[in-house]
Amino acid sequence: MKKFSNSFKREISFTLIELLVVISIIAILASLLLPALTNAKAKTKTIKCANNEKQFGIAFQCYGNDYGNYFPSNYPSNPATGTAYWHTYSFLGPYLSPNKGGNIDTLFPCPSATPDETYYTANWFYSMDANLGFKKVFIVKRPSSRLLLIDYQTRSFYPDVTYFDGSKTPGPAYHRHSDGSNLLFVDGHVGYYKRSDILANVNPFLNNNP
Repeated sequence: MKKFSNSFKREISFTLIELLVVISIIAILASLLLPALTNAKAKTKTIKCANNEKQFGIAFQCYGNDYGNYFPSNYPSNPATGTAYWHTYSFLGPYLSPNKGGNIDTLFPCPSATPDETYYTANWFYSMDANLGFKKVFIVKRPSSRLLLIDYQTRSFYPDVTYFDGSKTPGPAYHRHSDGSNLLFVDGHVGYYKRSDILANVNPFLNNNP
């Protein structure tokens, strides 16, 4: 019995070369799988960000229904205090966080934002078109192609192509989503676009009457 046991141990033992081969295979598989897992994680964050914008889209529509089909303000109604942007409780807040005050965008942070962007004085994840504040929804002739909200670096943006192509700052936060951005349109739908696609369509995106 002892002789058989020793023979069995010799049969299942690994040589150093075999062990190195196994380790090499594991390393190769890990190098192939890790980028895929990283991409999947980034994609998940992009989808979650799009869902945030979808929630804002519903709130914009509810606000319009309650207030004569107007867009909310995208600029402080009281410049002295710097309050009452579109994302505050004064406007979209009741539709997104009933019975709570404060800035609603802090409750819907972009999951791909950097630590600096989530700092309490700079939590600007999404931006509304400055030209639509306190305007009638009906001025937009093609709501399915008119940009309302975008991943951005401030709370409002001006519809100027030079901000979108990076010639001026602040601008769209393309770095958050693989050189692209989630866009909320006036009709309420959300789409992801690469920077090149945004620049190719920037005129209809930013024109009230395309």
